[in-house]
Amino acid sequence: MKNNDTLKKPSRFQFKKLLKVANEAKRKEGGFFLGLVFDIIVCSFKYDMSYKEYGIYDFHKLKAEDRKKFLMMSDVNRINERYNNSIDREIFENKLLFANAFRDYIGREILDLRTAGQNRFNAFLDIYPQFVAKTLENDEKAKVSKHQRVETTDLIAARRQLLNSKKFLIESFIKQNDKLQELYPESVNTLRVSTFIDEEGNVQVLNTALKLGIESHRDNFSRGGLFSVPNDKGVIIRPFINKKGSLYETHPTSLVDLMGFEIPFYQEAINLAKECALKYPEVRYVGWDVAILNDRVIILDGTVFPKFFQMPPSMTFFMGEAIHNLRETYDQYMDLSR
Repeated sequence: MKNNDTLKKPSRFQFKKLLKVANEAKRKEGGFFLGLVFDIIVCSFKYDMSYKEYGIYDFHKLKAEDRKKFLMMSDVNRINERYNNSIDREIFENKLLFANAFRDYIGREILDLRTAGQNRFNAFLDIYPQFVAKTLENDEKAKVSKHQRVETTDLIAARRQLLNSKKFLIESFIKQNDKLQELYPESVNTLRVSTFIDEEGNVQVLNTALKLGIESHRDNFSRGGLFSVPNDKGVIIRPFINKKGSLYETHPTSLVDLMGFEIPFYQEAINLAKECALKYPEVRYVGWDVAILNDRVIILDGTVFPKFFQMPPSMTFFMGEAIHNLRETYDQYMDLSR
């Protein structure tokens, strides 16, 4: 199995990180500092969590029964070892392999700069003057840039620059649904659909989340983007949240009201993810990023190392909801034992 540098093992006795999380917890809620330090260490072993996750999920606020409801990044590693240990997983680890494997579902044209010469590059830009260039990694190391060909564009220099930056995958630009464009126009705002193929070969949808960009052309949560978990009808009933735990009822850049937003083609997006999940059934757990256009849905990407879009306590306390037991949802279909 290929190692993924973005999934680090839980921190053990990294005292600077430990003290930072303890200080932050004390700043938020007060309490006995050494008691917080001890609790963080105990939780890191008991729940196989990083010190950072202790802070993200406000474990200092939670009782034992609620602490059991959260999934950790260490669970992603276990899920992949148990359910994605197939040669087909390499398709999900390289953006070009993925684009070719799911060509019927991605809804855009692609060009491989490693094999395409200057003539093919020029011809592609003649048809698609607005395009996206990507490195091939399908993880947080991936680099993505948007480009627009104009009359003065030096095509030879442009191709050379893309090759030098190892952005070998060229894709025609996607025009997202007008309603999503209004929320934030600088990124393709996608619906994440996490699927799992159970023991009977049925596709189970474990989690969905709408992702929005913020001050970036990407909607990745790890890069500062926002997410919200919709209801089962695809309606946004909770504020969006960023990785720092800040809540947003309006988008901070576009200033558009987010509450009550109805995700277009929500069920169609879920159905598409379920259909794609069956294409390589030996890779049983995948997080699909579905792009929603004005008239259809397409697959933007798929990852075998998806983050869990679970609502932190700051969200549930704000909404007056009980802590969401995402672990229980996953535990219905897979072995999560540590």
